[in-house]
Amino acid sequence: MQLLLADIKVENHLSDKGDVIAALANWLVAEGCVSADYGASMLAREAMASTYLGQGVAIPHGTRASASLVQRSAIKVMLLPKGVRWEHSEKAYLVIAIAADSKQHLPILAQLTTLLNQGDIENKLKQLTTPAAVLELLQSTTSCSPQAAQAASPPKEAAQLNIATQLNINTFSQLIKQARRLLHLDQAQKNLLAQLPPVAIGQGWWLSELPDAHQTQAGILTLASRSKGIAALPGLVGWIVLVGEQHKLLLDQFTAWLSAGKGAELAAAENAQLVEQHLQQGPITFPLYKKTAVILNPHGLHARPAALLVQAAKRYRGEIRASNLDGDKQWVCAKSLMAVLSLGVKSGHTMQFSAQGADACAALDEIIKIIAQGLGENLPRSQPIEPELSGPVETVAINNQELAGVAAAPGVAIGPLYIDAPVVFEYPQWASDSEAEAAALTAAIQQANSSLSQMNASYPQAQALLEMQRELLADPSLRFGAQCRIKQGQSAAAAWWAEIEAAAFRQQANQDKLLAERALDIRDIGRRVMAILCHTCLASRPSEPYIWVAEEIGPSQLLDLDPTQVLGWVTVSGGAASHSAILARALGIPALVAVDEQVMSLASGTQAILNGDKGGLWVAPQPEVLQQAKTQQQLADKLAQQAWHQRHQEAITKDGYPFAIGANVAEVVHLDSVLASGAAGIGLLRSAFVF
Repeated sequence: MQLLLADIKVENHLSDKGDVIAALANWLVAEGCVSADYGASMLAREAMASTYLGQGVAIPHGTRASASLVQRSAIKVMLLPKGVRWEHSEKAYLVIAIAADSKQHLPILAQLTTLLNQGDIENKLKQLTTPAAVLELLQSTTSCSPQAAQAASPPKEAAQLNIATQLNINTFSQLIKQARRLLHLDQAQKNLLAQLPPVAIGQGWWLSELPDAHQTQAGILTLASRSKGIAALPGLVGWIVLVGEQHKLLLDQFTAWLSAGKGAELAAAENAQLVEQHLQQGPITFPLYKKTAVILNPHGLHARPAALLVQAAKRYRGEIRASNLDGDKQWVCAKSLMAVLSLGVKSGHTMQFSAQGADACAALDEIIKIIAQGLGENLPRSQPIEPELSGPVETVAINNQELAGVAAAPGVAIGPLYIDAPVVFEYPQWASDSEAEAAALTAAIQQANSSLSQMNASYPQAQALLEMQRELLADPSLRFGAQCRIKQGQSAAAAWWAEIEAAAFRQQANQDKLLAERALDIRDIGRRVMAILCHTCLASRPSEPYIWVAEEIGPSQLLDLDPTQVLGWVTVSGGAASHSAILARALGIPALVAVDEQVMSLASGTQAILNGDKGGLWVAPQPEVLQQAKTQQQLADKLAQQAWHQRHQEAITKDGYPFAIGANVAEVVHLDSVLASGAAGIGLLRSAFVF
């Protein structure tokens, strides 16, 4: 369709929006473009939502139901030199009526979008007086000839795909807003998208095409099952928005899914990664295989064994899902560590796995095999028992200076407190360059992973734990969720922290106390990446040994510090089974958790006594209490020294029977230190760090 001089009029006498629409409708009827009822449809569309695009331009058109009234596609342009009030206080100076039964009008709309993007168009429109001037302005953006436009533009790459899934929205305006964020549309493009009625393509999917001569991208938006739906788009499960050209591959992929009758299944994919994976793989119907296995690990499917399970699942290309039949029976991706941990699998629970794909059988066979082998742990021969976790230890207050908590690591520490206030990360919520933000996030994750690798080499006793943290850091759902938020306009820091908080909240809500404490690990890796993204430096530590007090302390934070400087540590949150507590015991650092939050209001430098055996923190102790604690500490040191000097003596029971003492180790390289410690040999050689 080509815009001609005869399609443009100048009207100086019209002063009402309704009169302008009626005049345009009569013009279309007179030229045999539409039936007589089309004018009423244009007014009905205007009553539903204003067709004002901005900068003095409006595009009135009929409703979706009026397509049958269009006899041939046409566009009529009316210049209003005095302007007509169109929306609120906004005046329209150029009104373009659209009657379309095909896509022939899209090139002209593309020119219009380009025109609006040039800025200050309204003042130019006010200066126009003739149809020729209007035509010249419209043609100045790009040639009306599709061939000329193609020759003037550089070759387009395949369309960039942006995906937002499971949106809980109920109005078309909310859907438009989400599309604008996802595709980074400007105001003119957003307004134009709102005016072009989506087309139903079947099985609850709708399609919109937004003309653009300069960019090529596509967006897919799906609704959450809990959404009440959108009245303007009956039965909507998903919306495809195509910007520009070069969308044949994507449309072919969608056609394959709709032809297979699986449009609803595609829309139900729980995250953007799965949608993209489904589109690439196609609706190939592989048989669905399922197998079950009982988890016999004493502490259930906690972080380390879960990480081994996820690593096994990742070795296969097919879709693998897991469910806890003794839990909520929800299915999750078996290739996501956080998703698997969220199942709350305890010892004795039965898990069911499903796999679909060319390698489904092999995947399930390996998963069942490694579960039977213990997922890196030694399985008990007898019936598994529930782990016993420490509870709060009641203490008697001494002049209101003693705070109770949960004993997390044994020992007594005496020294000044260092109050580590929570780090406040400062970052913008939104960013304009999504590619730069995505690159920044990727670089920050890689840098965080590198720092964890260096710790891994420095602290062999924490090797398996840090390997688990690196697995969390590489979790596909965490990273992909952040990338999708970035595509919707969020900054890298805002997107990452939102995903971290959501994942930590889900983990903390787990009914299994041991698994709930793994939320600390999620926040730990989250903070490490945030510090890189926000260029945040950690507060300087005291030069003298101190007792570290914080709201929470992640395991990697603990390994970042010099253990000879940290006399002990105290946290408001956490538990005795947390990874930080396990590391504290391994490093010989007394620790106390679940202390009242008032501890954070104490002044740094305050003398205190941390009792990691009984679970108490004495703040500003009286001289006699301080002396008693020092005496207790000296006695413990003396007994430890005495035991060290006697380590090579034969071990004999009180009734005279000798016996050998073995040491449990993780690697045979520790044999020399075992013998130097006085052990007769290795009692248990662990193949994994049990936590």
